Amino acid sequence: IQAILNQIKNEISEKKYELAFKDLDKFLPYFPDNEQLHKLLYIATKTKNPRNLENVLIDSAAVFKNDPKYSVEYGLYLFEKNKQFEALSTLRRAFLVSILTKGFDADEEILFFIRQVYYDLGRNQDAVATSDLAGKIKNRQNQSYEELNSLIKLHNNNREFIIFTLFYLSENGMKKEYEEISELLQKRDQTMQDKEYIDILGAFSFENLTLETERQFD
Repeated sequence: IQAILNQIKNEISEKKYELAFKDLDKFLPYFPDNEQLHKLLYIATKTKNPRNLENVLIDSAAVFKNDPKYSVEYGLYLFEKNKQFEALSTLRRAFLVSILTKGFDADEEILFFIRQVYYDLGRNQDAVATSDLAGKIKNRQNQSYEELNSLIKLHNNNREFIIFTLFYLSENGMKKEYEEISELLQKRDQTMQDKEYIDILGAFSFENLTLETERQFD
């Protein structure tokens, strides 16, 4: 694999892009989870064939579905292309993956990317909510259901606050409260479905990735 990587790197550095794409097409099926191969494909595509860049980003986010950085990279690409609702959906996915994989060590930077999308959409209250949530995550387990529930109401059912609260409740085995907030999330998404193009826009809109399916109570 190292010899293959070196060969493709040399082809790219020598601007032999046709050979690089040929080798990438040849070897990626054999090493689909090799991050360096995906990075080389990204570099070659961005330089020589940028029209296909979105497909490359989608593939990487799908292959490395448990690594939020790939969804972040795709979300920021969408934001740069002024596809705010698709960017919001993808960055929300990145935040959920970060919660599922890192728990209380979730990547706070993702929230600031989401905040930027909210500001761009003119949703200042949601933008403020994501900033407040970053501070709450730093407190780790030192939360209370009553406080989190109060903040959800204060921030008008901000989705990121609801997701974090669900994680907190599942982490603490609070099944009854978890079911209550899960119902709130469902109602919130139904209300916002048309406004946010939920299950309409975004490559991962119909992906069944939720706290409920990924985490189980003891």
